[in-house]
Amino acid sequence: MNNKNAVGAPTNKKQQEKTWTSIMDKPMTIIEKNMLGSNIRSLSADQLRGIISILSDSNNVEQNLKYFEFDIENLPVRKLRELEKYVKSSLNTTSNANKIKKQVMPAQMTENEKIAQLKVF
Repeated sequence: MNNKNAVGAPTNKKQQEKTWTSIMDKPMTIIEKNMLGSNIRSLSADQLRGIISILSDSNNVEQNLKYFEFDIENLPVRKLRELEKYVKSSLNTTSNANKIKKQVMPAQMTENEKIAQLKVF
């Protein structure tokens, strides 16, 4: 019996853990690092606190710093993958919240706002 589901992902728990581990240990490409840096810069201040928390878990870093700098090139692979996972999750949460706002907004708009939104530029 094949231990993969229809999508090709492992169905066996040990295989899933092995895949997860191998992903966490896979070095990031330059493109992935650039994308991670770009995505981090697009996070809100509250979401950036999560970045600080991930990076400072081994160091005692003051949480109320005005500036927090780090070099993506010097971070361990696992730390980069943790950041990547957190950032994707944060961006998905933000994206989902924006979709909900867009769905709720039209009912709250005035007639002129609805007409203005229909204009194509």
